[in-house]
Amino acid sequence: TQASVTMTTFDASKKKTGLSHVWHDFKVQKEIGEGDWYMEELFPPQCAGVNARLLVVNLKSAGNFAILAQSGINTISPSAIIGDVGISPMGQAGLVGFGLTDDSTDAATSRQVSGFVYAADMTGVTSTMAAAVLDMRAAYTAASTVAKADYIDRKSGELGGEKLLPGLYQFGTVVTISDDCTFYGSSADTWLIQIAGTLSIASKKKIILTGGALAENIVWVVAGAVSFGASSHFEGIVLGKTSATFKSGSTIYGRVLVQTSVSLDSTEITQPDSFY
Repeated sequence: TQASVTMTTFDASKKKTGLSHVWHDFKVQKEIGEGDWYMEELFPPQCAGVNARLLVVNLKSAGNFAILAQSGINTISPSAIIGDVGISPMGQAGLVGFGLTDDSTDAATSRQVSGFVYAADMTGVTSTMAAAVLDMRAAYTAASTVAKADYIDRKSGELGGEKLLPGLYQFGTVVTISDDCTFYGSSADTWLIQIAGTLSIASKKKIILTGGALAENIVWVVAGAVSFGASSHFEGIVLGKTSATFKSGSTIYGRVLVQTSVSLDSTEITQPDSFY
């Protein structure tokens, strides 16, 4: 049987946590940082609700895009984007390699994009694109300033091989994913990952979601550049203050919303069905 409990004290060093969990055979595995504990799950819970608070980032109109950037979006070789693509304040000149067709004052199309492509110099959507960028920047600011982290500098920023429970993760340095990384939680759980440096995932490595975890509930807030290794697979919403670079054959199920540029190379980007 399962019961909701509030975990208050781990006896070893009398450290306390206010996290509430659905209790199902958790054990304290090891201390991972000052004031933080990592709980390893022995048996998957059969009901939702692994974390106590809902970490929601309101994307507003920026959430209408699979890719949104300010200065440029280019693809070295044909990519596949499920969703809409937008750029502002740069115009159509910042969209390179897409072979735009049917461009008008409202939108353009591309054989590489399932939806529409929008740019600031399409007069019918100039104000709409400006608003989307403002919403993206506001979402970044809001997400990057959420306080009371559950995990601080976990594993010194090396998340390869790690299993991440729901919560707020804060990193004061770079984050690297040198091996597969697993997110465990239900469809109701949320993750917010604040990164002061760069973020990178190695070639042929992947983010794995288990227990019902959803990509739209994982938000990566990255101050530095983001890079995706060749043939890697990523999950989640990327809110970047600078750029995102995808190497050949890389894929992401999520959104790429950055304040400078996006570079693609035979990349597949699939937006989730929903967003906050």
